[in-house]
Amino acid sequence: FRRVIEYQIAEGINALVIFGTSGEGSTLSDEEHRAGLKFAAEVAAGRVPLTTTLAGFRAAVEGLAEDAPAGAAAVRSLQEWHALARR
Repeated sequence: FRRVIEYQIAEGINALVIFGTSGEGSTLSDEEHRAGLKFAAEVAAGRVPLTTTLAGFRAAVEGLAEDAPAGAAAVRSLQEWHALARR
């Protein structure tokens, strides 16, 4: 994960999407999600902004308080059905 982040930054990306909609993000626990986001923020070290995705409006609103301090510059909210894999 570190090597992928470093490569992307070195190649000139404008931002990183951590746990977007097409990966394992919807299967992670809240703790795993925040740990991954925090790790990515530490690796990126402010060189690019991070965004993350949470499934469902309630999860997005509740997650803002946790994800912003973990390093997210923005949080995207998806329809609730994306979260069904976590249940």
